[in-house]
Amino acid sequence: MNATRYLTAAASALMLTVVTGCAGLTAASPPVTGYTAGHRTGPAPATAYAGQALHRFYKVLGTEFDRRTGTVTIHARSIAHGPLTPAAFRRIGSETTLDAASLDGIVNFGTSEYPTQNVHRVRLLDHRSGWRYHAYRGWSGTVRSGSTAAGNHSAIAAGGMGVADSGGAATVASLPVPSSVGASDASYGTRGSYAYQTPGVSASAAAGASIPIPPPGVRIDPNITPVAGIHANRTAKVAAVEQIAQSKLGTPYIWGHNEDRGQYGFDCSNYTEYVYHHSLGYLFTTSSKGQYLHVGVPVNTGNMLPGDLVAFDHGGHVGIFAGNGQMIQEGGGLHKAGYLPLHPGSYWYGHISAVKRMF
Repeated sequence: MNATRYLTAAASALMLTVVTGCAGLTAASPPVTGYTAGHRTGPAPATAYAGQALHRFYKVLGTEFDRRTGTVTIHARSIAHGPLTPAAFRRIGSETTLDAASLDGIVNFGTSEYPTQNVHRVRLLDHRSGWRYHAYRGWSGTVRSGSTAAGNHSAIAAGGMGVADSGGAATVASLPVPSSVGASDASYGTRGSYAYQTPGVSASAAAGASIPIPPPGVRIDPNITPVAGIHANRTAKVAAVEQIAQSKLGTPYIWGHNEDRGQYGFDCSNYTEYVYHHSLGYLFTTSSKGQYLHVGVPVNTGNMLPGDLVAFDHGGHVGIFAGNGQMIQEGGGLHKAGYLPLHPGSYWYGHISAVKRMF
């Protein structure tokens, strides 16, 4: 299901209400020190929301999952902001900032928070008028105990209180989740002609084999001239991926954002898709769970090479292996695009769920 179908699905809900890759900083993530943001590139002005009167950006306060209905509820509060300049995006950018103008981004956030659950629907509630959970058993007036945003998954048993009702909050969106990829952009989620392999299984044969072009889950964009063409050698493709990835160092983290839309931010899976798109001409799902499930050829962690897509926590987060025990990615505790350690013994290495060969 693409963004247009989401808009159609959301329209009915919005008539009755007010009006969308990636795990963020978990409690176990170590502090990141010694990081210096690179220089930003890209001339696109932040005009995507010019003249918009409605709130678009939300601070995520907590999440819940109702196993009975398969519904993720995102509790959030709208963020007041001035002109949408690059400085404003840096100020509001965070791994708990959600862009409600991107419906696929809402779905990506919900499915990334609960990557091992069978999520059927994601809804976003705005508590800008305050919290009204005093009537619900198990709520303390802010966020249900044990439930916090960005990676601390706290599932609720069927019949849990506070899930079926909005508690007086305004419903921003209530969106179905496509079953094919677990989140947005299903039109890019094709498994391709290559035989699909379950993420995480041994793929020693694929490690030394030729990777099909395009790889599983990917199609080539005929409307872009990438840095490295499909017939370029591996060295050129690695250099192209590195060039595009580094060009966005320091870009703030905002769930649902994608600079292809003329905006100043990424979430983790928008970032990886952007990098492969502009470096190699690849188009594929911007869902982190979809990338984990359907994109690339799985290889063993011990065979990881620069340019590989790496998925963590069953699709809760994604990044690109850069070699030398590092990955380049968006978020992961940095709240922006940058490098993080990815070597045995490092935090993220211990959370690898799949390594995907992309070329």
